[in-house]
Amino acid sequence: MPIAIDPSKPWRYVLQCDLPCDADSRTVWLLRPLTVGQYAKLQDSIAAVDRESGTVRVTSGTQVIEALRLGLAGVERFNDAAGKEVPFTTKFNKTHSLDIVTDDFLNRLHPDWRDELARAITEHNTLSEDDRKN
Repeated sequence: MPIAIDPSKPWRYVLQCDLPCDADSRTVWLLRPLTVGQYAKLQDSIAAVDRESGTVRVTSGTQVIEALRLGLAGVERFNDAAGKEVPFTTKFNKTHSLDIVTDDFLNRLHPDWRDELARAITEHNTLSEDDRKN
């Protein structure tokens, strides 16, 4: 049975590399579902065609960053090498009428983590509730 997604409610996500850690020490990422418009725009941006040359350019890196900007809503227990908590920083984006995560914060994430988080955000919009539970 389908369960409606509430785009205003973030869900908690733990990176695969953090799963073996003690539950109380894991970093928890707060991810929000994309709206139908955000998801469509993100999917439309996957490839760009150069009219002059006819070449197709895949923009997967841009798609990852845009998914994070729209879908990363917060973080708990994310520390630097000295054990100090890294503040989750956002700025208001007029285009999306939304507080989005800053590039300064995203620069602190390993590329593998960025990819996994972006995948979790976009897959949340496409998976069934049973798939999400698994």
